[in-house]
Amino acid sequence: MGKILVIGSGISGVGATNLLKSKGKTPVLFDANTSIDVAALRQKLISPEIEIVLGEVSRELEAELEMVVLSPGVPLDIPLVNRLRDGGLPISGEIELAYGYEQGEIAAITGTNGKTTTTTLVGDILKAYYDTVFVVGNIGNPYTTQVCETTNTSKTVAEISSFQLETAR
Repeated sequence: MGKILVIGSGISGVGATNLLKSKGKTPVLFDANTSIDVAALRQKLISPEIEIVLGEVSRELEAELEMVVLSPGVPLDIPLVNRLRDGGLPISGEIELAYGYEQGEIAAITGTNGKTTTTTLVGDILKAYYDTVFVVGNIGNPYTTQVCETTNTSKTVAEISSFQLETAR
């Protein structure tokens, strides 16, 4: 089993890394920013053995990868992503990763304006009728941090940006 590179160490990247680790995968959390406080970042991870890489991804690490997960906001055309894609690695987004573990029903909301308002409203409406409702996505609650709590009767409402849809299959 190869490693899965998660690009971006914000809340979505941390969520994706923790999800992968909880599912028995070997995530590597990467950020190009070398000034990140690694100790503070490590406290957000579910396991102290998760590898954190700052600055650049080595060719040795690239050779160990089986997949790449992009945090929202990481452009699809940066040199690192281009190189990994050209090398044959599948590129997924944080939303796509979480969706693979979803057990309930999901409503994804996208568009130019009003996504957050609509997502919040739909979430509140569903909460009036269903016991377990999750409101996730760009609304500030990463899908990867909630998906393990879903069941076959839960409902998830996700705010999805157009950039997140670029990596959806």
